[in-house]
Amino acid sequence: GAPRVEAKSASLWIHGREVDEEELLLSVALLEELQLKPGDFLEIDFAETPEAPRSNSPARDKSPPSSPSHGETETSSGDQTLVLRVPEAHRPPSKSALQISVQRPVAEAFHLCNRQPVLLRQVRAEDVALDWVELVFKEQYMSRGDIWHFRRHLLERAPALYVGKVCEEEGARAQVQAMVRRGAPVESGVVNADTVLSFRSRCASFVLLIEVRLRLRLRL
Repeated sequence: GAPRVEAKSASLWIHGREVDEEELLLSVALLEELQLKPGDFLEIDFAETPEAPRSNSPARDKSPPSSPSHGETETSSGDQTLVLRVPEAHRPPSKSALQISVQRPVAEAFHLCNRQPVLLRQVRAEDVALDWVELVFKEQYMSRGDIWHFRRHLLERAPALYVGKVCEEEGARAQVQAMVRRGAPVESGVVNADTVLSFRSRCASFVLLIEVRLRLRLRL
């Protein structure tokens, strides 16, 4: 196969939706250096940078999730990376000096900041494929058919997910709550045909009332 491309250091920038709707913008020079093409996946590693300490990681602010197939898992000790997909209709950033930029919701989810040093590398989808993803929705009803269409569109349009990402498809809206890869919770990855998607509603609830009656008989 093709030789593995070494990681490339770069300075990260952040853009808003008003600048571009895409989550990821890359310079042409960086695309060529990393041998990336539209549809490929890019891994952004910020684990060793002082601006993004490990304790600020979104997946570590909550207790580890559980997977139907893996049960309770322990928090991953070394994974602090973000996987994004190079847009199919990729447009280079307007600023010539800018190498890489991520959309503000992505940066906020991972506590990233402008001019933060990062390491970039191309990754294969199968190497970062997710085993299980939990998505939650509220204030809406999703039938089995709605979930089937949502899953199909997710695989086609937004296979790269991260904890906290809000996915919208044909009026349906769900947020990524947790994910597991190789038995451990991670913060980002790629969904494929083998990924188990667990949909949960925050609106569904029930109240269970238990009445206990005690009868005391006194004998004199």
